[in-house]
Amino acid sequence: MTVLDSRALRRQLQQEFPNFDLNDWFIQYRSLKASYPDAVLLYRLGDFYETFEDDAKLVAELLNVTLTFRRFASLKGDKKAEQRCPMAGMPYHSIDGYISKLVGAGYRVAVAEQVSETPSMRSDTRPRSRFAAGLEPVTPTGRDMVDRKVVRVITPGTVVESGQLPAERNNYLAAVVVEGDRIGLAYADLSTGEFAVTEFAGEGAATQAQGELARLQAAEVLVPDKPELRLPGLEPAAARLSSDLEFLTKEERELLLPGERVARRVERENTARWAHGHVTALPAWRWDLRNARDALLQQFGIHSLASFGIGERPLAARAAGAIVQYAAETQNGAVGNLSTLRFYTAGDVMFLDPQTRRNLELLEGTGGRAKGSLVSVLDQTRTPMGARLLRRWIQQPLLDIGRLTQRQDAVQRFVDDPLLRATVRAQLKQVGDMERVVNRVIQGITVTTPRDLARLREGLRALPELVKALGGWLPSEKPLAGRADQPAEAGAESWLFDSADFPAPEAEPAAPREPSGPSLREQREARRKAAPRYDGDDLFGEEDEEPVAEDTSAGLLDQEAEASQDGHAHLADAPRSPEPAQGVPALEPPQLDPCADVLAFLETALDDDPPALLGAVDNYLRTVEGEQPRRVIRPGFEPRIDAIVRANKIARDYFSNLEAEQRERTGIKSLRVAYTKNFGYYIEIPRTYTGPVPPDYIRRQTLVTGERYFTEEMKQLEEQLESAKSELVEIERRAFGRICATVAEQGQRLLATARLLAEIDVYASLAEVAVLGACTSPPRYQDPAPATPSWRPPGSGRSFLNTPHPTNT
Repeated sequence: MTVLDSRALRRQLQQEFPNFDLNDWFIQYRSLKASYPDAVLLYRLGDFYETFEDDAKLVAELLNVTLTFRRFASLKGDKKAEQRCPMAGMPYHSIDGYISKLVGAGYRVAVAEQVSETPSMRSDTRPRSRFAAGLEPVTPTGRDMVDRKVVRVITPGTVVESGQLPAERNNYLAAVVVEGDRIGLAYADLSTGEFAVTEFAGEGAATQAQGELARLQAAEVLVPDKPELRLPGLEPAAARLSSDLEFLTKEERELLLPGERVARRVERENTARWAHGHVTALPAWRWDLRNARDALLQQFGIHSLASFGIGERPLAARAAGAIVQYAAETQNGAVGNLSTLRFYTAGDVMFLDPQTRRNLELLEGTGGRAKGSLVSVLDQTRTPMGARLLRRWIQQPLLDIGRLTQRQDAVQRFVDDPLLRATVRAQLKQVGDMERVVNRVIQGITVTTPRDLARLREGLRALPELVKALGGWLPSEKPLAGRADQPAEAGAESWLFDSADFPAPEAEPAAPREPSGPSLREQREARRKAAPRYDGDDLFGEEDEEPVAEDTSAGLLDQEAEASQDGHAHLADAPRSPEPAQGVPALEPPQLDPCADVLAFLETALDDDPPALLGAVDNYLRTVEGEQPRRVIRPGFEPRIDAIVRANKIARDYFSNLEAEQRERTGIKSLRVAYTKNFGYYIEIPRTYTGPVPPDYIRRQTLVTGERYFTEEMKQLEEQLESAKSELVEIERRAFGRICATVAEQGQRLLATARLLAEIDVYASLAEVAVLGACTSPPRYQDPAPATPSWRPPGSGRSFLNTPHPTNT
């Protein structure tokens, strides 16, 4: 919010509450809400995400959360005369379920998180919330107020969390802009990184665009706020409360039945409105060609859109630019997974209008259910990414006889080798949704969780056996048309491209290479000479390490591999897939890269069973015999964590033995050592003892039953323990960020592997269906085929797999 906007807000609040002194938190809340007026704002307050005013009423009605109140102002001159506003809160550790319900109901959710730390937050060793775990604390701007900002806006088309997405289908965000007889349409799946754009022209442009939207089944469609730039039927909608609500006091709730305690309904209209549904209107300036071009050029780090094939297609560029701007705004800039853009035409696929799709029951059977549809029969995939690819193939029937033959040959390979099919399907079941996990890692630590990296590691562990079973065989798909300076992505939908309509990309001139820094050997020698020292109990002393210039020519994984003297990862020297020359399309068939070096890195850096979220630093400090603590960072990866854990053990051993030592020293048999949260560790001597106490005992508290003391040594060790807990949170966050950055640098390799696995999964699934249904491969004709009335497609509500018959696979 700008200074002018802030002043305007304060004037508005003064007019709305002329005789009241507003609390600082309420002014902050209103300033955040003013930036997102049509979204439900979740305001982090302690252990809860709170909603206020009309947002609280909506949450109470939709989610059955009790509507309470909070004081937000007091009458000038009379502090006891307070104003109260409606409030409804949700615990931070279970917020995902509430957000999923709100977004599933068609609403937008803005999450305002605390970004400056308080003393209580620094000493809190519980896991951070998913939205706060990756945030770097900032210096507070005020003495009495915690700084907050909106860190994520979650809408139906921008969800990336696995628990809120259907695993078997894509979650597309689409954008459509119309000008005359031309239509630009772009779509992206932020959870997989898929980003494509097309442009329609002529009399049938509207029909083609509507057919494409029906195929995509986009969760959210972006349109301009000007009606003349929209397709008919794509109108943004708003929602409101059916009736107004009022909060109940505790005494009033106790007099009601449990189902009546949420809120009191009143007979008056509520004027609040929220954006609702799958159509979102963006202001016209977002669709301006210059703004759209600038957004795309900045996103991809290029100087021209010609390499993507949209240099002379302004409507396509405007639609794609709108998606990039909207994604950057809602994801707080974390859109690094949108790394390339594909322009496509419908040259090699059959166009199916919405009615034809319904009649063929491709994805839905009678009654709108999946049962009885074609996909319900054919989907025997073992990975979510394979299921998504199969749905895309079903919705886009091929017209290219060569591509059809390649697919049939791949299916036949698995039909002819039952052992290969069984082995591959068993290994694929362990891979999981590698595509979405890698995309979350690329988006950064504000999106990635430790469990994501653990799932990726589990998937990579299954690849060596899978590669061995395949024996070097891979499907021979035609390379994907795209930018000339990028290799084709394995398993991508290359049939979408029509070379006649897609001009050859223009290779951009290569940037001059910067001179490299010191060699890796020189860096190793420098690190050996400047190894960090930890003198005695100087737990938080500075490292006596000279700065070392970075080798800009080496990748992050290579640098981590050489960092053995720092106690970091030791990466396996596994061979990598060869990269194509600059400016030359990849013509060789794709190779299944097991990414062994990434797996070795994760085995070294990530603990065996990490917790779901960052911040649970007590797990590093626990010393329960026979119990394995759930840590994020594996011991040996981060030296600072290891040093803190060792010092913590020394301090805990000291306090464990202190009581026996002091009893022996003083001769007071009833002396005891204990701990309270308010006073820390103390030595308690009962009042029945009347003798002298050691001179180094410092009185802390006087009780009826005795006196409590502490010593300077106890105080110093206790301060070290508390400081260790607060420092561990930040060290863990930085170490986890380094792990994510290392893996994200290899993101394109991992995604290529994931997409190739998805394709193999689809072929093995179709082969399984063919064997179970006793299917045979049909003859293929370049010209219209002769009538074959004995053939019929599977599905159509029939029991296909249990009825042997020859049919078309």
